[in-house]
Amino acid sequence: MSQKVQSKEKNGAITPVAATRGWLRSASLSIMQTLRRWRGWILPSVAALCTLALVLAVLVAVREGWHTATAKSVECQVAFQPLPYATNGYIELFLEKQELAEPLFDGGYFINLAQEYGRNPMRLKVTISGARSYGSSTALANLRWDDFAESLWMGGKEKMAFVAQSGSHRNFPFDSANFDFTLKTDPLVNIPVFRFNNRVPGFYMPCDAARVQRLGDGSFRILFELRRDLLTRVAAIMLFGAAVIFAFAITIFAETKTLPTALASYFFSLWSIRGIFGLAPEGFPTLLDVGILTLCMLILVLLAVRILIRLSGAVQQRPTTPGPLA
Repeated sequence: MSQKVQSKEKNGAITPVAATRGWLRSASLSIMQTLRRWRGWILPSVAALCTLALVLAVLVAVREGWHTATAKSVECQVAFQPLPYATNGYIELFLEKQELAEPLFDGGYFINLAQEYGRNPMRLKVTISGARSYGSSTALANLRWDDFAESLWMGGKEKMAFVAQSGSHRNFPFDSANFDFTLKTDPLVNIPVFRFNNRVPGFYMPCDAARVQRLGDGSFRILFELRRDLLTRVAAIMLFGAAVIFAFAITIFAETKTLPTALASYFFSLWSIRGIFGLAPEGFPTLLDVGILTLCMLILVLLAVRILIRLSGAVQQRPTTPGPLA
């Protein structure tokens, strides 16, 4: 049978199998030639497009972050439906500082009952429910009549800590916090308006996320958010990404003579990122610190790999002396 096929091929006849093989060979050769011609401009074009898309995305994020940081509102307000009787009373919650070691925000509260409860002094017990592993907290609010303001209110704001349902300073720069707790007064009083005053540096409060619900037992369920500024998050991601690129660039392309100086400058610059964002030593470690430590370990590994490659190359280039002839 093989002799018959060979005889046919010698006589000029082409079998289907041979034709298929020839077509596949010519197609693969043409594809390889096309790729070789296009390789000179396809890869640079793709890299340029990816870089342009990344730059545009960063510019959009920076613009949105700047707009949010400059146009954010310090105070939000939630009011209930009009009540049968008019009142100007309110309670104002102040958020002033983020705790570094706990998921807490320090602040205070202020209560104004206006003229609804007369002019006699009043003492209220204010109870806020806990969250996570924290129990409820109770404070006493002493209200007195003010002739000038014609209101029954507190002499000043009292301190109070608010527990975040999610988020912690340890997650910086992704440490946005959500709050969901109940507030109850004893005796029960009418509070038609809730005000939220945010003075925490680096955070903004979206007013559309602030809600208050009046529950059946007379307490109030309060929900709001504190979000880390978008500009801070974008800056942290950009600086960390640049640090990753420089870690590879220094260990791969730096000359041996300038390598120690470049590494020392890199380490000092790497840890100075914490100072840019105002991170205190008491807040160590954060998610950003873990990333920096990982980069330090990475550059040590890359440095060890570079030394091993140099040593192996030196061993291969060492001339061998011929042994004695037998």
